[in-house]
Amino acid sequence: MKVVVGSANLVKVRAVKEALEELGIEAEVEALEVPSGVPPLPVGEEVFRGAENRASAAAERGDVGVGLESGLFLLNGKLFMISVAAVKAEGLHFGLSPGFELPESWAPKVLKDTSEFYKMMEAYGGRELGKGKGLVGVLTKGVVTRKDFCKMAVIMAFSKAFNEVWR
Repeated sequence: MKVVVGSANLVKVRAVKEALEELGIEAEVEALEVPSGVPPLPVGEEVFRGAENRASAAAERGDVGVGLESGLFLLNGKLFMISVAAVKAEGLHFGLSPGFELPESWAPKVLKDTSEFYKMMEAYGGRELGKGKGLVGVLTKGVVTRKDFCKMAVIMAFSKAFNEVWR
């Protein structure tokens, strides 16, 4: 089986490879940079749409397409960072990572202008965080990395896509 990841980000590609290994799914994994069709920092439904767009585009090049998108989600007045995985294989299946709450002082500024998020992240390494341990890695002191964060979302999406219980 050929699984195409709709991103050239090595953190995302490694997350997919590890998720498949842990699930016992044998596959050739390939990276393909595709547009997400959403803003650089998606909010709410845009996070799901970005993952879906990436998975759909990736699926055109393989048996299975995987899209990963991280973004913000507002719940009960709190702003969370989440990762959403979409798996396109005999339908479309979604999975979510655990989420972590951003500082309350960030929410009003970031929701008004998402570019403020990157300004606030400069203290932690800026945009380069997404290619390494991620903001989650900073906040958890390395206990959970961005790869781990993404991998959980992929496992959750594949758990429905390739589980006979759901068929």
